[in-house]
Amino acid sequence: MSKFSITLPDRRQVQVKSGKVFPKGVIGWALSPKKNISKRGYFVRTESSGEDLKEYILYRAKDGKWSLDPEGQKEPKENTMEFEIKKAIEVFESQR
Repeated sequence: MSKFSITLPDRRQVQVKSGKVFPKGVIGWALSPKKNISKRGYFVRTESSGEDLKEYILYRAKDGKWSLDPEGQKEPKENTMEFEIKKAIEVFESQR
């Protein structure tokens, strides 16, 4: 698991933890073709003065497709916080 910090367009710093995500449970792990099912999960915590703590989870498949759920059914919509986080993570990872 890796940890890093990104800056959102409103200049807010957020903490990100990322790691591989596999199907839930022992049976899911044992039965899955690991090379196709594993995704990278991003757990993001935002906290700024005057605001409550907010947490977001995003998933990225090996083909680069982003989603809000492990199954890949819900994509982040434009002009949402999840979309801004996705863009900031892509910028961060392209600079590494």
